[in-house]
Amino acid sequence: MTDGRSFRPARGRSRTAAHAADAPTARPPAQDAAAAHAADAHVARTNAVRLLGAHSVPHRLVGYEHDPDAMDAVSVAHKIGVEPETLFKTLVLRGDRSGPLVCCIPGPLELNLKKAASVSGNKRVSLIASRDLVATTGYERGACSPVAMIKPFPAYIDESALLFEEIAVSAGVHGGQILIAPAELARFIDADLVDLT
Repeated sequence: MTDGRSFRPARGRSRTAAHAADAPTARPPAQDAAAAHAADAHVARTNAVRLLGAHSVPHRLVGYEHDPDAMDAVSVAHKIGVEPETLFKTLVLRGDRSGPLVCCIPGPLELNLKKAASVSGNKRVSLIASRDLVATTGYERGACSPVAMIKPFPAYIDESALLFEEIAVSAGVHGGQILIAPAELARFIDADLVDLT
């Protein structure tokens, strides 16, 4: 890969789920054409977006105005016009046995550390320090994408993602989100869909 990032291609594990016809879909609000083009251009430069495109993984991009005082997942969900439970925040932890691991959970919810430890084969897990995030993942706090981290880590997505046709995850830059089917995301990053909250 030319940008120095690695990723975990699918190892053939099936990640399918039946979706109800009326399953909620993350839909961004209407933007004027110039603003939408500028946002897409900004977001389209990230390694996460380039990698999804290079592998023909269906996804959509949505940009928003970044506010350093409102970086929480619920605020970002409101900015892009989606329900907060469809915007998944990416948390990076360190397990006592596994080392770094990645958990994606709905924005309004808190990670259950005991569940995260159990599904990852650890006795204990804890969030990595913010100061270590860039060195570990290549991403800044508030812009951590589960796609295209510096190294592949064990990944877990809260199973509630399967309730939605699309979920939003960070595009790897402040002001950008990727809208993607949860099964596609799980397949691409080789994540297990489990109970994390």
